[in-house]
This record gives sequence, structure tokens and C-alpha cells, in this order.
Amino acid sequence: MKIAPFDENAFKMDHPRGTVSFNYLLMGDRSRPMDNYRYILGRQEADFLMPRHCHTFEQIRLPLVGDMNLGEQGILREGEVGYFPEGQTYGPQDDPLTDPKQLQLVLQFAGASALGMGAGRGRGPDNKEAQAEQRAVREQRFPKPRYNGVVISNPDHLNWLPLAGWPGVKRKPIGTYTEREFWIEFLKLDAGAEWVSQTPPQVRNF
Repeated sequence: MKIAPFDENAFKMDHPRGTVSFNYLLMGDRSRPMDNYRYILGRQEADFLMPRHCHTFEQIRLPLVGDMNLGEQGILREGEVGYFPEGQTYGPQDDPLTDPKQLQLVLQFAGASALGMGAGRGRGPDNKEAQAEQRAVREQRFPKPRYNGVVISNPDHLNWLPLAGWPGVKRKPIGTYTEREFWIEFLKLDAGAEWVSQTPPQVRNF
């Protein structure tokens, strides 16, 4: 399991709209597009406007502070979990800045279309390799979404289940998706409890 120390000073103004700062918590291997990923803490710094759009990769979003306007897809509320399938359009977004500022955890990774995921953001707006990748993405076709919209789950409506063989450990399954069979879950450990993943080696998000 990778663990990244949190650095409050690591936020970068690295969004195309210039109104969201990113704190890159964990980054995958750019040379392996199907295993590449980005785990980001995003903070809104000004009013956010974004046209209707979609991506060639999967996204899981968890608003920690404030809500996220999805346009025609509705509202992703603080504390809810949003799964944004590759190729799924959402927006237009119109999110005025709040106090405290909106804060959101975002995981991005390759989907079942096998298009993979390039390096994307995180290397500065003047990086020519990043610009070339962005042009390539604009020129390619987007995958057809496997669901009819953004999938929104309310963890408060789901139950904690004891994890057999691990005293003091509970899990809350949120959902399993696509042919890649990736899943979203919460884990809760009591003070002093121990847990070791029993699944095959893979990228996990908690």
C-alpha cells in the first residue's frame, strides 16, 4: 500500500480553467497506460465554470467540503461518492466559490475501453510532452459510456459489514463496475485493529 504524507503547500494551479488547484497525492506509472492513475485532492479557488464534456478515463469523486454541480446530471453532494464512467458527458458546471472552499478527492484511471491513460496534468502548462498528449486526446474518439449517467451513491444509506477473520475491521461496499471489475469500498478499523489485503496485487482506493 502506498502512503503519501499530506503537504498543505503542495497545491498547484494546474486546471485548464485556472480556478482549481491540485494536490497530487499519488501518481501511477506513465509508461503503463492501463495501470496509470492519478489520486488528487482538488480545491476550488474561484467561481468554476465548465462546459459539457467527457473524458477518456474513469473517475471516482468524493466531495469532502461543498457540493459539485454536474449540470444535467444533477448535484454530487458533500459526502456522496460519484462514479464518472469513461465517455460519460456531464455539465455544464456552474459552481460559485463557497466559504470554506470546496474540496474534493478525485481518482482517475484507465477504463475497460483499453484506451489507457496518459500522463495528463501535473507537469506544468509549458511541458511540450503534456501538450502533445492533450492534442492526441482531442483527436481520438471517446469510448461509449457503459452506464446511462454518473453513478451517485450515498454511503450514509449503506451498512458497515464485519470483515471475517479481522476483528475490529468493517467494510462498506459501494459498488463494482465494468469488465475490469473495479470496486469502491470504505474500510473502518477500530483503534489497535490490524488488516492486510487478501486480494491479488492491484491498485486499490479507500
